Amino acid sequence: MQNEKLILSTGKKLKTNFFIWFLILLVLGGICFTTNLPFPRLNNMLAINLQQLLILCLLGGIPGVLVWSRKKMKMLVQVGNVSDRLKLYEEYVYIRQSVFFILGLFILFMHAFTTMKSALMLFFVVVCLCMFIIPTRGRLETEAYLTEPEN
Repeated sequence: MQNEKLILSTGKKLKTNFFIWFLILLVLGGICFTTNLPFPRLNNMLAINLQQLLILCLLGGIPGVLVWSRKKMKMLVQVGNVSDRLKLYEEYVYIRQSVFFILGLFILFMHAFTTMKSALMLFFVVVCLCMFIIPTRGRLETEAYLTEPEN
């Protein structure tokens, strides 16, 4: 019974945190892409270098954090105490979500301060990929090894 309350509270915390950050990202994206505020533009050479860095971060960061979190989740089975396992799981989920949201904010920064034409498309890619990391109870139970995964 105590474990059930702990699972519910952890799931609720993770969902609340995710949706707050997701809403902030969507609101900032809406403001950034619908208004024409006069932001100062970076010089062309710096803008090109930052755009290349952004694309490298997207190509390496998203798969990298997914592989990293998968490996960390597999190690959770070795933690015997459920409360300790949930604390570690919560930490790993926050790191995974942070990478996605930081990349989204970096895209918005690039759109605001450079003339990057593909910023809207890249922003939508990050937003769509965020849909795959929404914390659910089933994901929590499976990834934290609280129940046996179904075949």
